[in-house]
Amino acid sequence: SFGGLTTMPDELCPSEPALVCGTTFANNDADEDGAYDSNADDIWTFCPDVAGEIVQVSFPENVAIEAAGTGSTGSDDTGCWDYLSVYDGADTSAPFLRYYCTNGQEPSMNIQGAVFNSTSADGCLTFTFNSDGFVQEAGWVADVVCLTEIIMGCTDPEATNYDSSANTDDGSC
Repeated sequence: SFGGLTTMPDELCPSEPALVCGTTFANNDADEDGAYDSNADDIWTFCPDVAGEIVQVSFPENVAIEAAGTGSTGSDDTGCWDYLSVYDGADTSAPFLRYYCTNGQEPSMNIQGAVFNSTSADGCLTFTFNSDGFVQEAGWVADVVCLTEIIMGCTDPEATNYDSSANTDDGSC
């Protein structure tokens, strides 16, 4: 289970989005050694509890998803051996945003510290995770919240320009 839910990711189908605002999102295939399973092929869909809200998923700095080495295209030409894909909507037919891993060949592939805000009319975000049969990393734990609006600003309470009303960091801290 993750975030208190007992539903497994492969049971969350796009026609039945999970209502998970205020919880955490983790690769719950993690086994007793702390690594995600090999050959994973999972789908998670997060939709707001209340119509008109949007889902925000934020990944902390401690994400570990296997990247491909220099000169390798990785699995499915993603630049990652294992990868998380993000879609802006309630299923994988929604607009595809990008493949992510920990330290892909280009900095934009690094999901550490990333924040995703749905821009879809339904307010949902969908994630897929694929892993190969070789090296497995520790994975991730991300925060899932529902927002009525996006307020950009500095979200670091230690910064001099901290904005307590901001719910999305604008990089100004």
